[in-house]
Amino acid sequence: MIRDGGVDSVIVTFRPISSQRRLSRLWLLLLLLYPFTLLTAADSEQTGDGLRLLLPLAAAGKALSLRDREGANEFGRSFLATVASTYALKAAVNKERPNGDEGAFPSGHTAVAFSGAAFLHHRYGASWGVPAYLAATYVGWSRVEAEQHDEVDVVAAALLAIGIDNHFVSPYQKSEGSNPISVSLWPARGGGGLLKLSTWW
Repeated sequence: MIRDGGVDSVIVTFRPISSQRRLSRLWLLLLLLYPFTLLTAADSEQTGDGLRLLLPLAAAGKALSLRDREGANEFGRSFLATVASTYALKAAVNKERPNGDEGAFPSGHTAVAFSGAAFLHHRYGASWGVPAYLAATYVGWSRVEAEQHDEVDVVAAALLAIGIDNHFVSPYQKSEGSNPISVSLWPARGGGGLLKLSTWW
């Protein structure tokens, strides 16, 4: 309670039960459960194709669920730089794939998957990074298994994505008191008063 000019002010600040935590758990659950579709998938290549899309979506979804605009911008720049560098290298090197096609080096699927995984790790820590890296590693393995790439193509793509992400992405620093609901009550003399409810997003 604060007394200001004869009027008592009571300010109560608390944190709501956050839907962000539930969203974060959902993304993590998707990352953890998707590899188990191996049990029913037609082949590992199909599963790898799905994970290649899921990882960048998880990265973007995590940033958006936290209203982390800086993180979303960093991921966008990192992802675009990774894709551009990958296809520039494909055109320059023009390495033959194990199945006889061209454009093997580096693996585009692996680069995209590791771009999402590296962002989750660098921005939000190991609790997100470890399952994401496991999923991205599976993507790389599936490309070798499908004879689309050899191990050099996959490792190079992973290192490229991680290096670019490390350049663009900074660790997430949640601002002090972010997303609180502030309730302020100013009693008036003789009864009544003013109630103010504020939130910052």
